[in-house]
Amino acid sequence: MKKIDPSKLRKIDEVAKAMAPSFAFGIYDEDDIYQEAVILGIECLDRHDPSKSQLKTFLYTHIRNRLINLKRKKLRTRSPCISCVNKDICDDKTSCKAFTSWEGKQKLLSPTVLSDRSSIIDKNSSDSQLDLLIKKELFEIVDKKLPVEYRKDYMLFIDGVSIPKKQRLKLIEILSEILKEWQDEENPAN
Repeated sequence: MKKIDPSKLRKIDEVAKAMAPSFAFGIYDEDDIYQEAVILGIECLDRHDPSKSQLKTFLYTHIRNRLINLKRKKLRTRSPCISCVNKDICDDKTSCKAFTSWEGKQKLLSPTVLSDRSSIIDKNSSDSQLDLLIKKELFEIVDKKLPVEYRKDYMLFIDGVSIPKKQRLKLIEILSEILKEWQDEENPAN
């Protein structure tokens, strides 16, 4: 990981603290927005061109625009079915890609922790009680070991929301490593 100049971090912190109160909404309080703003600020440092603008100006513009996008994306509550040309003939909403994507985003508006997602295990399935316990255990292991920066993608992934290929492949790689560690712990080599 690339080391960041402390003076740049102070500017990011200053901008994030200034913007957080005005962008807090719904379940996202000031601290959540502050953290998001800091992450956005760190991510955009590579794109700053000192010959075009001062760092602080660049950070204000970039972080403000990204927070506006975040708020717009999270507050979009209108179902895509309203403007869909197939709304009269579409009975099965689960086969509509636009609806399932929108529905997944709506689920993200309610707070949750990963271990709460174990409720998506179908208890009426033909799986044995042992299989259900293993699935629940896997959710708990992922909850403990998944790095924070991948939790949002993981939640989208298990809700069936499409995520960019690069992020999806990285998430699958990390989940595979977690599962391999779990298998190694469950079946230690003699």
